[in-house]
Amino acid sequence: MSKFTLEIKCENAAFEDDRAGEVARILRDAAGKIAIPGAIPGAEYTLRDINGNRVGYFKWDHEG
Repeated sequence: MSKFTLEIKCENAAFEDDRAGEVARILRDAAGKIAIPGAIPGAEYTLRDINGNRVGYFKWDHEG
């Protein structure tokens, strides 16, 4: 079994003008990180807004 967890907090200035656009940009960034060969199972990867602030994380746990 595996579990993918992703959290993005949309509470700062980067989300004020175009919340959906900023979330989409962060998701594209996350997708690029997921596709990197050798990604460490269970490692937590930081997600940042356009201003460089930490706004969330994703983690992919592989069991069994």
